[in-house]
Amino acid sequence: GKRDLRVAKTLHNLSGIAFYRKRTDEAGRLLERALAIREAALPADDLDLAGSREALALLRQKQGRPAEAVALLARLAATVEKVYGPAHPNFGKTLLNLGLARAGLGEAEAARKLLERALAIDEKALAPDHPQLVRALASLADFDFAHGRYARAEPLYRRLVALRARGVSYEGWNRT
Repeated sequence: GKRDLRVAKTLHNLSGIAFYRKRTDEAGRLLERALAIREAALPADDLDLAGSREALALLRQKQGRPAEAVALLARLAATVEKVYGPAHPNFGKTLLNLGLARAGLGEAEAARKLLERALAIDEKALAPDHPQLVRALASLADFDFAHGRYARAEPLYRRLVALRARGVSYEGWNRT
């Protein structure tokens, strides 16, 4: 039936295919349907439900719809913190994405706090060359630089330069 959780999983997976084919509107419609099914059938802290929220939030962010991304990521953050705890890297990743979405809304102070918290979690939980930690470093460095906080950005950029010199893999090196 249309409300079966297997349908939601299929819709979620189809949205990923649509996204990678650059059909973001179609991906959004598929994710919305998957999310609606999962919200109706699953408890609020279910990880499949969280996955649909995260995917839709990241899509909305890429579509330039940060307010929708923030709403989804805020709900996701509550779930991830409850399930994994406040020191888990999954929570750090969610805070990073929420910080970037808040930055997109022009909420600089809230964004900065979220980015700093995400980096602090990742620094404690992940290896120094982990791609998620490198992304958190780069995001905070770029944020600080964009807001004229050069003295705060410089040590972060220096860490990034050292990581790159060691051959650490990160897909955002060119932008950073």
